[in-house]
Amino acid sequence: MQRSTVRGALYLFIDILPAACLYHYPCLQQRERPRISFDHMPHRTTSSTYAGSSSLAAGSWLRRSFWAFVLAQSLASVVVARDDELRFSRISLEQGLSQASVLSIVQDSRGFMWFTTMDGLNRYDGYTFTVYRPDPADSNSIADLGIRRVFGDRHGELWVVTMSGKLDRYDPERDAFIHTQIESPAATDPRATRVLAVVEDTSGCLWAGTGPGRLFRFDREKERFVQEQFRPEDERGLRDVHLQCMYADKMGAIWMGTWEGLFKYDCATKQLIRYKHSPRDPHSIGGNMVFGMTEDSGGNLWVATADGGVSVLNRTTGLFTVYRHSDREPTGLGSSRTMCVLSDSRSNIWVGTIDAGLALFQPHTNTFHHYRHDPSKSWSLGNGAVLSAYEDRSGGIWFGTSGGGISRLDPRR
Repeated sequence: MQRSTVRGALYLFIDILPAACLYHYPCLQQRERPRISFDHMPHRTTSSTYAGSSSLAAGSWLRRSFWAFVLAQSLASVVVARDDELRFSRISLEQGLSQASVLSIVQDSRGFMWFTTMDGLNRYDGYTFTVYRPDPADSNSIADLGIRRVFGDRHGELWVVTMSGKLDRYDPERDAFIHTQIESPAATDPRATRVLAVVEDTSGCLWAGTGPGRLFRFDREKERFVQEQFRPEDERGLRDVHLQCMYADKMGAIWMGTWEGLFKYDCATKQLIRYKHSPRDPHSIGGNMVFGMTEDSGGNLWVATADGGVSVLNRTTGLFTVYRHSDREPTGLGSSRTMCVLSDSRSNIWVGTIDAGLALFQPHTNTFHHYRHDPSKSWSLGNGAVLSAYEDRSGGIWFGTSGGGISRLDPRR
């Protein structure tokens, strides 16, 4: 598939995501009850669901076309797993998950797991789900049905980013949502106040990123977000940028993944550095469509791109090592279309792809081990693209898929 075709399809991925997949392809629904244990989970709580429409429109033919593409790529990745494969526990519609495509995952300070979908925000206590949907009669209900991301800060607060770019803060005492406004002085681009990601830096400062790569710093005393002022030359460089994700590293920098490359913002010096793919430079970033980032135990930044595999930035040399798919390398990366990357507490690097399941990096051999869906094995990875990855406080690793629900690895199994 040509890069322009992938780019066109993935542009739809930003705003549409897995809404129609489940409804057009009910075969993606998983039917196995999970066997899950949580070290930090509270006991069973009473489940309450905010009222709201639970049906999702299939959308335009463009939406259906894109998800036909994702489904075809996902089904093409089905392989037979070996007996020594990792065993995943699956959670999906039968266990109460509102929609089988999970876009982001987080564990809150009380131990609950939260999952974002196109059919509401899901809270999981290890037994049951509570699904939060908008209720027109309740001003304290969640702002939208489609939820892009959820983020937990060091103060124990949960921040929810919706597909329309609204930002909510969850109040656990009232079980309610506080709607937060982002204001940009003299903004002419409507994307300037459309929130796409939230991160927290090493000093505890919360940052919100909006569509054209604008950053807003949260003022906790005034309870409002204040726009960060870039240098004029940096403002010009962000003019045609489309933000996709953000990451705060251990050195205090804020990284912005966009459709037009990777940006690093130094909060102290106010300097903005851009990394862009160059076909003539083998040590440049592998692709410009950045979908996820993580930092390994050595301080290297791993960057998942949808058009160029995974790139690893050596912070000392400033050079990238790029891992792409090659048919000649069976132990290489299974696909160059990567969606997420996670460095866990055991120094493992996990890479989620659109069409080749999950890849585990083996640093001693510089190779990848692959885990894909096998319909004959209930403990294999759930079907679909791997969209999100998260490690909980007990060391369990959760993977959100497009149509296959959640797959979890228990470190004690």
